[in-house]
Amino acid sequence: MVLIFFLTMILMLLSVAFFTLFEVKSLGLMHLRPGPNKVSLLGILQPIGDFVKLFTKGSFYVSLSFFVYYFFSPFLGVFLSFVLWSMYFSYFSFFSFFWGVLLFFCLSSFSVYFLLFSGWSSGSFYSLLGSFRSSAQAVSYEVSMIFIFLSYIFIFYTFSFFDLFNKMGGVYFSLISFPLFFCWFLSCLAESGRSPFDFSEGESELVSGFNTEYFGGMFALIFVCEYSFIVFLCLLTSFIFGFYFYFVSVFLFCFLFVLVRACYPRLRFDLLMLFCWKIMLPLVIGIFFFFISFSIF
Repeated sequence: MVLIFFLTMILMLLSVAFFTLFEVKSLGLMHLRPGPNKVSLLGILQPIGDFVKLFTKGSFYVSLSFFVYYFFSPFLGVFLSFVLWSMYFSYFSFFSFFWGVLLFFCLSSFSVYFLLFSGWSSGSFYSLLGSFRSSAQAVSYEVSMIFIFLSYIFIFYTFSFFDLFNKMGGVYFSLISFPLFFCWFLSCLAESGRSPFDFSEGESELVSGFNTEYFGGMFALIFVCEYSFIVFLCLLTSFIFGFYFYFVSVFLFCFLFVLVRACYPRLRFDLLMLFCWKIMLPLVIGIFFFFISFSIF
């Protein structure tokens, strides 16, 4: 079991590394530029070069920071990612139990503390303001994600990922409930801080958001946390909504994340919160009660 856990973590880190390469190459083609093409053949080893560069950069002490929290906040994010991936729903997962869905939402909720600690402990007003806005965004869209998941739980009466996917039996819920699938995808974009909801790391008025004061290896750990969560959400989406050929569907959802980043500009923060609480959440709650009516009758 320990070997399976370490193998899962190694494969997760490799997927994160080459997802960054895939994203930069895809954005380069969409913007009519080559992207990374110097390191090894066609830039294939660019993620390894970036890893070596970031973890060998010189470090310095941020004088106004709360050093203990500042130093351990990126490790908290990576630890949450490791625990999340250890719940990988298959016959070879490290651990799987009946309350896996609740554990998933508990872990995704703990990411708010990672954002708050990172911004507050940096000792910078810009980082603190960025962490407040990022955590408000994450909490808001997590409500919609929970209601979407509960819609399926009330039909299949299980909180286990493994039982949930076995009971679905290949039903294409993406076609049956397309509005729910659309809301889920938008919630995944907002929860992971991706365009057009990338206020976590892309606010022009906040320099770089909550991670402004991070550099080198700690900066790389923050992005390992973010990209591993994106890949896990793509995997979860392909399972929940009945997409088979999982490797292909996960790849297509990852490409969809990149495509949205290339095509759509960033929203204003007030429009982001307005869309969540006044448009998407009422729609999701309405579909939730619709699904409950099936489970009752």
